[in-house]
Amino acid sequence: MAARAVAAKALAGDVAKGAVDAKAAVVQRADGRVEVKLPAEPPVPPVGGGQAAAAAGPAALVVGVIKRRFKAPTPPSHLTDHGKALWKNLYERFGPKIIDSVTHGIADDAVKTEASLGHLDKIATNLESKDWAKLYPEHPERWLDNDDKVRAVLRDIFVANTKPGRPLSNPKFDRQVLLKDLAEISELKGCSTSLGSLTSSQNQIRGNVAEITAAAADKRAGKTVEDINITAKVTLKDGTVVRGEFDLISDGTVWQIKVGGLPASKAEEAAKLAVWTEKAIALARSQGKTKVGYRFDKESMARYDSDEFQKLLADIRKKNPDITFTSEKIDAPSFIP
Repeated sequence: MAARAVAAKALAGDVAKGAVDAKAAVVQRADGRVEVKLPAEPPVPPVGGGQAAAAAGPAALVVGVIKRRFKAPTPPSHLTDHGKALWKNLYERFGPKIIDSVTHGIADDAVKTEASLGHLDKIATNLESKDWAKLYPEHPERWLDNDDKVRAVLRDIFVANTKPGRPLSNPKFDRQVLLKDLAEISELKGCSTSLGSLTSSQNQIRGNVAEITAAAADKRAGKTVEDINITAKVTLKDGTVVRGEFDLISDGTVWQIKVGGLPASKAEEAAKLAVWTEKAIALARSQGKTKVGYRFDKESMARYDSDEFQKLLADIRKKNPDITFTSEKIDAPSFIP
């Protein structure tokens, strides 16, 4: 009973601070552990466009691992009833900083605000519903299976990285567009890797944004997008097993996506691109595909167009007549240096 008394005292303090609903109750479980039971909340109506309803929140939290929920103020009055319910639910799960960030510049527009909230809800719902134990059985640190983990990642991206001097601080950065694109790809296995890359404080995340943009655009165009940010072991033609990284598999094509200038000599870049191409061919064949592609912006297209790489590619084509090679010029994100 001592544990229950301590938990009850802690609960009273949390209620006073507004951190826990006043209707919460402390109960002793059969196994001797203490739980704080929160009152059930009404479910949030499904978001338009087929998105899933937001989770109603935990029914009980075990003392010692209590997940502090935020107490939402009155929702903005200009939102619809559905929008108010969604705003309240997401506020309580992810807090004011994330809500303020994803509605930055559009908070007075009910339609845009509710659309952004819907995207946030879709991201969280898709992430938390994945079978992470199956996807990454040996890497539980990669599991985004609850609100706390999702909140931490979203906070790093939309709060920390939008501060002055950080990669997403440029006024040209449209955070609602990125949020929409993330929602579009949130059911893909590699989405967690994409999210992780966006938490970096380095400006190199421009390439990661380009990958997300390309994947989302393909999905909206009706193309079959299989995954993003793929790491896989492949077997080359000589039998060597190597590890490869592939930016996107979409429309039956294994893609590399690059933005920015050449960090090394053309000869060195050509050699790296040729090595990647051999790996991409191996991955494509292992999956019954016949296409390898390159999506580069104007600056990085120098990698593909260089005489050095074209000579290597000509030799690769001769050795792999069953593979089709394609290149597309893309626009690099302009809001990141």
